[in-house]
Amino acid sequence: MKKIITLIAVVVLSIKGYSQSIKPAQFEWVEFATVDTTFEKAAILVPVYLKGVDDKYFMQLDLGSDATMFYGIPFEQISKTHPFLRKDIKTILKYNRKVKVVPVNGKLGSYTLKSDTFYIKQNYGDSLNPDSKFNVIGTVGLDIFRNRILMIDFVDQKFAIADTVAQFDQNFLTNTDTIAIKLIFNKMFVSGIKIGDQPLNNIIYDSGSSIFTLVVTKEKWQKLTGRTGDEVDNIVIKIPAWQKEIKVIGAPLKENLFLGNLKVEHPVIFYGVLEELDLSKVPFKLEGLIGNVLFLDSIIIIDFKNKVMMIKSK
Repeated sequence: MKKIITLIAVVVLSIKGYSQSIKPAQFEWVEFATVDTTFEKAAILVPVYLKGVDDKYFMQLDLGSDATMFYGIPFEQISKTHPFLRKDIKTILKYNRKVKVVPVNGKLGSYTLKSDTFYIKQNYGDSLNPDSKFNVIGTVGLDIFRNRILMIDFVDQKFAIADTVAQFDQNFLTNTDTIAIKLIFNKMFVSGIKIGDQPLNNIIYDSGSSIFTLVVTKEKWQKLTGRTGDEVDNIVIKIPAWQKEIKVIGAPLKENLFLGNLKVEHPVIFYGVLEELDLSKVPFKLEGLIGNVLFLDSIIIIDFKNKVMMIKSK
């Protein structure tokens, strides 16, 4: 009987795309509400466990961020009662600014961190609240995955990190849609995006922009929707982003959107987020981003080592 149970477990894991060496962890969705609408899947929070600290915390999974960081306010609270967390803090120069970094040991989900470098964003974040369901202490950015593999199972709300793609079930990997990616300045550029039969280039995947299918520049938005942006029936959303409020404007695409074999019929696309950036100072060409909406019925495995993203629809 024990052998039968074990065999069933292995089969189930293979079907799920996991293997016996991969232990997926649960992630949590956080909602965001406007006056008119509630977005139930607005951000992904992943559990983090710091070595020597008993409490469980959360960090937002945001591949649009080029840096993994602690928020200064909650980190100060934690390190006051656990001063060993501060002993290896040092100051470095990044983008011509002095920033503080600290090596971190612990776990991100079930994956063991060994002196991974986290930045410290000073005077940022919310104070820890013992009554809060999710105490968010930072952001998990793309930099931590550069030599690793990230799996996100959007349907079953699981994620896993691996050191090699060989840790995953090979049958699962052969039944996926494979998309080439490029890493430029810690941004993940995705190929294979089309509007109708026309390719859409210079687009990044930003898991921190969960509620959006596609965000583009205003000029591109006008071309793709056939609108000016002043129409009374446009969708207008005000969203918080890094202590600012940003207004985004949306309307349906005239054509369908494709990413590899994924198809979304006339999705609502937005402009506004990118307009808040000074693109003239960005050292790469950026025309838009895709969020998590495209993948809500899928599993994705991003192999940052080999520069591919694999998509499996469920």
